[in-house]
Amino acid sequence: GETYTEIASIIASYAKAKGKIVIYRLLTPYAKMGLSKLKGVLANSNYVIMNEVSWKILRETSKNIVTPHSLILNYGVDGLIITRGGKGVTGHTGRGKLSLPAIKIGDVVDTTGAGDAFSAAFIWALIGGSSFEKAVKIANIAAAMSTTKLGAKDSMPTINELRKLLASRPSLQV
Repeated sequence: GETYTEIASIIASYAKAKGKIVIYRLLTPYAKMGLSKLKGVLANSNYVIMNEVSWKILRETSKNIVTPHSLILNYGVDGLIITRGGKGVTGHTGRGKLSLPAIKIGDVVDTTGAGDAFSAAFIWALIGGSSFEKAVKIANIAAAMSTTKLGAKDSMPTINELRKLLASRPSLQV
């Protein structure tokens, strides 16, 4: 999501043609461009991740997108994830909607990097063979973990930290 949309479209098209899973993180500046600039990358993405601000802006700049399912149906995206900060996350597929509340791991110190932690954990879980639903749950936990530390880089949970937390908190089992 941090490159020109034309380049992202080419990369996504190439990767999808090679049978790779393509995940596009739609950042707010690109959502402002609307679907006319994004349709190439969206049409070649399996999953799209964005925050609720980006989702709101995309809907405002793209009149034919009303619901997450309209994006899925009209552009062939397998899943759309909308992160909502302290309100949790929603995951949308052609099969339905998954709503997860924000998880409290500890005291929130800094939310910087939570979106990065979410995206990284989602990708890691998918690559590891997890279902969409399980990957969203794991990512939600990783994002919550990242908010308990200061900064972006230093707040990224490691795989071992994530596994340790999951083992110690049965209520978080995915």
